[in-house]
Amino acid sequence: INHSMQMDYGAASSISSTRSAQFSADGRIRYISPQNRKRCRVCRESWKTMCFVLLMVLLAGVVAPIRVHSTRFKIEDEKIGGLLNAKVLRNTETGEYAEVVVDYGGRVEDLVLRSNSTGKVWPVLLTHNGSAAAIMENAWWKGMLLLPWANRIAYGNYTFFNESHHLYCNENTTNPTRINALHGLLAHKKLLTPKEHVTDEYAELSLYYNFNGLEQGYPFLLDVVIVYRLSDAGFNITIEATNANLHSPLPFYVGWHPYFKCTAYSSYVTLDNCTQWNHVELNSNMDPTGITDLYKGFDGTSPIGGNKTDPTFYDDEFKPRSGTAKKCEVLNTKIHDTVTNHTVVLWQ
Repeated sequence: INHSMQMDYGAASSISSTRSAQFSADGRIRYISPQNRKRCRVCRESWKTMCFVLLMVLLAGVVAPIRVHSTRFKIEDEKIGGLLNAKVLRNTETGEYAEVVVDYGGRVEDLVLRSNSTGKVWPVLLTHNGSAAAIMENAWWKGMLLLPWANRIAYGNYTFFNESHHLYCNENTTNPTRINALHGLLAHKKLLTPKEHVTDEYAELSLYYNFNGLEQGYPFLLDVVIVYRLSDAGFNITIEATNANLHSPLPFYVGWHPYFKCTAYSSYVTLDNCTQWNHVELNSNMDPTGITDLYKGFDGTSPIGGNKTDPTFYDDEFKPRSGTAKKCEVLNTKIHDTVTNHTVVLWQ
């Protein structure tokens, strides 16, 4: 210990080896006489005890809030047919899952849920059986999200705030007798994955797409976030759409195009009786004419498809009547399969 270090008890050139020294709180060396060693030894032992207690308190404070990460829900990466990237939201406890195709418009390719009546899992949707080629062909739009419009725009022409626009007519590529812009612009888009979130209660996937105004016939700036959630309550899709241009409006309409798996001639559709329903009249091009009529069918008494000797076919549109639908917070459409005893409830 050299001269330059200040001592509490006067200047000294050194401290002998028979004496003890410690640093004081202000950084200076404090001299400890031999007679005080025992006292300081007791102090050190007390200090060790205090440090041990303090350490245990700190550890308790750190450890107590830690929770083991749940493996009940998870999100997995999957490659369909070696070509298309997908995300699978999975409940590892029940075996339920939802498969979302990220590379192809965020379509719900597969959905398996647990039946409340049997407790067993079962497939809810018709799929493309793992074929990437069939998904990309998109012949029947199975599981596809339809935006920024759903259904058909006749000949691709529409007027919005006195401006005329012409959309690419994609329906006549699959059906030459119809010339329409069909089911929006999302189908062939690769979506971004901004967020995945897993808790004890759910698995949630968010996908994002930005329409930059360069699409033919849709010169608008639209940001879309699609949130998929699998939980004990079922499967939810929430779509958040934002007009990125604060100075002008844009047209927007959204739909989903699932094919529910059910037994022909033995399954029944029930529209929510919270409201009355209208049937939308279509012309030969399958475009709405603007005429709607009160509809009292799909009340759970008539089977889908009619019967084998007199089959019925529907590619129709129904809408809740505005006067009665205002009181309905949620609209439930039910499909009940009397063969499997499964019921699908679609709420919106």
